[in-house]
Amino acid sequence: MKKISLLMLFCTFLTIVACNKEAPKSISIPQPIFDSENLSITVLSSTLEKLEIELQNNTSVDLTTSNYYVIEHYMDSEWKEVPLSLNVEDVEIHLPANEAHPFTIELYPEQHEYELGKYRVEKTVSTANGVIHPIIEFHIE
Repeated sequence: MKKISLLMLFCTFLTIVACNKEAPKSISIPQPIFDSENLSITVLSSTLEKLEIELQNNTSVDLTTSNYYVIEHYMDSEWKEVPLSLNVEDVEIHLPANEAHPFTIELYPEQHEYELGKYRVEKTVSTANGVIHPIIEFHIE
């Protein structure tokens, strides 16, 4: 009987400890969002499942990008890539001069258990003079 009571007490303790882990509730996006003389980003909407963004080409020449992106988590004073299997169409996207293009950034919560904290999304945009890496930082709270 004493063993059963100890076992029940231990199970109760484990349940309490497991339940105290806070589940992500929302995403906040600090300002300013990436903005340069060449490119700016507007966040159209954000949920725990995805970010809807728009990239604005602020130049007089066409830029190119793709649907690909990387998500990183700020841990232990450094950015670490979140391991995801992205399901995005691998196509080159032309971003005409002075025009904008919408993108969906899927967070794939079914693939990764996001902890509370600071994250960022990085895309790659090619210009005539090189590459820009626009970054969108967000916090899971």
